[in-house]
Amino acid sequence: HFGCRSFSLSSSRLSSVVQFKLADIGEGIQEVEVKEWYTKVGEHVKQFDKICEVQSDKANVTITSRYDGKILKLYYNVGDTAKVGEPLVDIKLEQGNNIPVETKISSVTPEEPVEVEVLNKTPSVNLLATPAVRRMAKELQISLNDVQGTGKDGRILKEDLLNYKSEASSAKAISTPLKSTPISPPPSPITMKQTPTIKTQPPSTTPVADRNEPIKGIRKAMVKTMTQANTVPHFTYSDEYDMTELVKLRQQLKKQSKDIKISYLPFIIKACSQALNNYSILNAHVDAKCENITYKGSHNIGIAMDTKDGLLVPNIKNVQQLSIMQIANELTRLQQLGKVGKLSTTDLTGGTFSLSNIGAVRKIFSFSITCITKQS
Repeated sequence: HFGCRSFSLSSSRLSSVVQFKLADIGEGIQEVEVKEWYTKVGEHVKQFDKICEVQSDKANVTITSRYDGKILKLYYNVGDTAKVGEPLVDIKLEQGNNIPVETKISSVTPEEPVEVEVLNKTPSVNLLATPAVRRMAKELQISLNDVQGTGKDGRILKEDLLNYKSEASSAKAISTPLKSTPISPPPSPITMKQTPTIKTQPPSTTPVADRNEPIKGIRKAMVKTMTQANTVPHFTYSDEYDMTELVKLRQQLKKQSKDIKISYLPFIIKACSQALNNYSILNAHVDAKCENITYKGSHNIGIAMDTKDGLLVPNIKNVQQLSIMQIANELTRLQQLGKVGKLSTTDLTGGTFSLSNIGAVRKIFSFSITCITKQS
């Protein structure tokens, strides 16, 4: 570990190191998960260059640099939990940067020798693996140097460890010589009734190790939402409607707007908004003490989506002011962002009413939980 000291260049210019801290990203979030680094130690960054992408329990956020300089240290690995207000990276500033007063400045003195402890004499290889994978490798007594990673940029996954262990067990079984079995003499001409042999031992198998992984990010938020839903009284009503005229209308609009994907969902969303105009109580919420009821002016209708990060409910803002075509465009935008895990905090908050489309699983009747979302 290098201490904080000052050092002077031959030209007597002071080159400073600043700890770039993770700023508050809003919504009262105190911690995030590091999803991807866009830089590494030794690289130079400019102001507004991407440093990393983090994920809260609501959305993914890209962190950008406030300085021009060289990256000296990354405080977290991919998959680690970073705390708001704690250092994210150390940046060696280039001349001309303005350093905030509250930022702790440190530098390194080259005049004094720095002792570096050599932990391993063998050449180190930059192995990409999360702390959970490294812990699992230690438990299975597997060297990561022997495992071929199949993840992004050669990242070693838990499945790679299990496959390696399985292949190693199979190779060991094949290399074990088989014991020779004596040849039985030909049977006697006299046939005797034989008692069937009863096996007293189960077949030999190899136990498969359990694996644990922390619940965090959006998956953790899903668990909280499902749990909170138990506090809301539920009421279920099912009915059927004749959609003949709607089918005809949709076909007409599809011919007129070939560049816009028009499913039945935009019509349902708009129909809900029209209903909320007549039954405003359905677009309201009650405070925790059940003392006041707030009738929401906007129809921010959320749509349950199965995304790469799990079940999310982004919402279309102010549906009461949008046309069918505008709703279809906005729905397509949210679906595309959901597929790549890029839904923003704005997309995921502020919902006042939600819908679940179960047509994809060919169900007619279902029961959905009440999704509790933040109002701002």
